[in-house]
Amino acid sequence: MRYILILVLLAFVPFSSHADKAERSGGLQKFYEEEGVAYPEAPHVEGFQRDTLKLKKQNGEVLHFNVELATNTAEQSQGLMFRTELAEDAGMLFLFSTSRLRNFWMKNTLIPLDIIFLHEDGHIHHIHHNARPQDLTRITSKYPSRAALEIPGGVAGRMGIAEGDQVIHAAFNNTHLK
Repeated sequence: MRYILILVLLAFVPFSSHADKAERSGGLQKFYEEEGVAYPEAPHVEGFQRDTLKLKKQNGEVLHFNVELATNTAEQSQGLMFRTELAEDAGMLFLFSTSRLRNFWMKNTLIPLDIIFLHEDGHIHHIHHNARPQDLTRITSKYPSRAALEIPGGVAGRMGIAEGDQVIHAAFNNTHLK
């Protein structure tokens, strides 16, 4: 009888789970490797900070992008969800505090994206071309990444953006490069 009472009481004890964490934090949309789980809903972020960046190709050509910055968990979890269009020269730059393998997915992302993974110095080390809208498959960087740049799907191929090219932005302390 004592064991039954203990089991019944344990059924009512709240356990900390990923779902509880998601509920307390307002939920996260992107897959976060720190938690190992994708949360069902993301908080809505109003007005991402905007900036410009240069992308210097190995042949010396410089491309310019107008980007929104995703610098905190709420912004990173929302990303480009629910957008129905994105200009060819636009994107979102995800800036992380450390370099590590990064995972993305496309849940609630309605347009295809090229996801460009960046080293600490801004060099491109991996491009995932044309990530499929609303796909739940993890998209993982090949190497530890400090940042990721999302641009419209197919733009990297059309503009000849390749591994080894470099993103020039203050986040990489490389704006002195021409």
